[in-house]
Amino acid sequence: MSLRVAKSSLIVIDELRRQRRDSIHCQIIRDSILPRGLGDSYLIKIENEDVGYAGVWTRHFPGRVMEFYVSEHVESAASDAFDMLVSVSGAHEAEAQTNIPLMANLLEEKCTDIKDENLLFGEPPEGSDDTSSSGSPGSPGGHDPAFVFRRRRPGDTGPDGAWVVELDHKIVAAGGLLRHYNAPFADIFMEVIPDYRLRGIGSSLIRKLRQHATEHGIRPAARCDIDNDASRKTLERGGMICCGRLQAGKII
Repeated sequence: MSLRVAKSSLIVIDELRRQRRDSIHCQIIRDSILPRGLGDSYLIKIENEDVGYAGVWTRHFPGRVMEFYVSEHVESAASDAFDMLVSVSGAHEAEAQTNIPLMANLLEEKCTDIKDENLLFGEPPEGSDDTSSSGSPGSPGGHDPAFVFRRRRPGDTGPDGAWVVELDHKIVAAGGLLRHYNAPFADIFMEVIPDYRLRGIGSSLIRKLRQHATEHGIRPAARCDIDNDASRKTLERGGMICCGRLQAGKII
């Protein structure tokens, strides 16, 4: 078998990236890294056929593999292709989402000192008893008429975000949807000002953002640091479920 891995460009691997997206049914949290110029692209060839690609961080986590894909018909060569990628790129770490099997399996096979870095969240299964538009127990959303969820207007203050929450005639929280991920997924972000935390506003805002997203054909997702218990609870109370983890380890 003639296997070759070489540094490439985003244009060359674009079709392979599309194939990878089509094969994955969850948010790819590093989907924007290569287009934003934060990593190097590598092309994988077998018998002179373009069969896969990889991405290696050059910023933030230099030397860490963060994307890896080979076509299904050559998955048996994934391990050898990864080894060659490491040799060519000088990568010394790798990361993987546990809900994307190929890279998760390679992380377990090729790395040591594997640690969880982020919890990944998505929508609950269809048919569950979650109701995105309702407030969480004890929260103001959907119950307190003073709770106003609306689009940001010129001159509004408070945290960043296209959507704001008004309570007591002031903006107390804001958030939005980040769309630079594989469609139809978007990342929910939000912030509540300190004096209004621990009142259920964050979880109510998440439910409102989820409702807005689903009404527009967007699948909301989110993540938080592995040790951020407050964010985890807010996301869960906002109706989202943990659907995976981002792990990273040192290449053996």
